[in-house]
Amino acid sequence: MVAKGRNAKGERNGANTHPERWQRGDDHWSRRNPERVTRGSRHGKSKLTEYQVRNIRRLKTEGWTERRLAAEFGVREGTIHFIVMRQTWKHVE
Repeated sequence: MVAKGRNAKGERNGANTHPERWQRGDDHWSRRNPERVTRGSRHGKSKLTEYQVRNIRRLKTEGWTERRLAAEFGVREGTIHFIVMRQTWKHVE
């Protein structure tokens, strides 16, 4: 398909040919129904719990390095960084 140029790319892409069909911003279902979005430890692929996330944030304020926290909790340093910066697990206080 790609070799023969039959794939929808560029101006032939569905997002460009029918932008009204794509839900964006406040029209997206996750914005209309936030209670239905699976967050935190309820998500099937979650490696951490809300309790662990609170501990990570507390230990970081006590001076633990992200490398040490990652080793302790069995996740990557980037995961720890995003948790501490509140880019992920935003729903946890």
